[in-house]
Amino acid sequence: MIEKKRSIPFRIQVDEALLRRLPLHHPKRPEIEKDLAKRKAGFSGEQNLDYYFSFLPDDEFSIYHDLRIQNGNYYFQIDTFILSQNFALILEVKNISGTIYFDSVFRQMIREKDGKEEGFSDPLSQVQMQEIQLKDWAVKQHLLLPPIETLIVFSNPATVLKTSSAPGIYEKKVCHSHRLLQKIKSLQKIYQKNFLSKKDMRKWNRVLLQSDTPLVHQDPLPFDLQTAELLTGVQCPVCCRYRMRRQHKKWYCTHCGAYSKDAHKQAVNDYFLLFHPFLTNQKLCEYLHIQSPDLSKRLLAGLKLSQDGDNRGRKYFYSSTFTANK
Repeated sequence: MIEKKRSIPFRIQVDEALLRRLPLHHPKRPEIEKDLAKRKAGFSGEQNLDYYFSFLPDDEFSIYHDLRIQNGNYYFQIDTFILSQNFALILEVKNISGTIYFDSVFRQMIREKDGKEEGFSDPLSQVQMQEIQLKDWAVKQHLLLPPIETLIVFSNPATVLKTSSAPGIYEKKVCHSHRLLQKIKSLQKIYQKNFLSKKDMRKWNRVLLQSDTPLVHQDPLPFDLQTAELLTGVQCPVCCRYRMRRQHKKWYCTHCGAYSKDAHKQAVNDYFLLFHPFLTNQKLCEYLHIQSPDLSKRLLAGLKLSQDGDNRGRKYFYSSTFTANK
């Protein structure tokens, strides 16, 4: 059963918001567009795994995507976490093309493509650190620990995988996506004992979902950008210009004449991503280019944001109940 669905990665949301908010001729746009394309390809690779997950019995496996959990002063992230009564599995998903070479001596991953070599950090070390952090966090949460396995999955079937050593750890811990179910079946044969009861499974589910803390604000901005370089106001969903003005409970574009009831929702979403982790009535007036504090107050009331404080000191924070017009 999918207990936590896959969502659009935070950095994809940030890149998309930057491209909405940067002037068309800003010199950083090509770099951001390239980064966004790379990240979307990676996300597409993760989505391709959903086909294989659909073959896992709902009553045996709980699946969690995109977990971000605080352990002490630090956070750790897991692409996909699969939990059963017999064992748990941490998946690190890679969507990298070319020939991938695992160097077991220097513990690094090298990609050869178009005659060029590029080095990456060792994904095996990455998932091992995730395992250490997960175990430490679970103990602090008084969760019963099943055996925990790790696996690096390459979602692009054309990727060539090579290693510098004889078949060993990389053969066990790295695979293409089409071998994922086979790997899970092998683990089922190894771990046949129930380490967790149904009650333990429910506790894991509750604590994982309560502890998951997705990012909602980027600070500092990537690409050495400053908020002063970004456009403010409400973007027209038709012509994409920042010419919208509030008239008769709607947003009206002074450039193309289009109307929208809720174009401000995307603007507020961009604000949380790029400008500041909280809003005030005054900040919203300045950001949306509106003069009326009463109008700003009504707009904030309709967004279902989390609140703290009273009257002029009230602050509004991103809430899971808030959805922008994507």
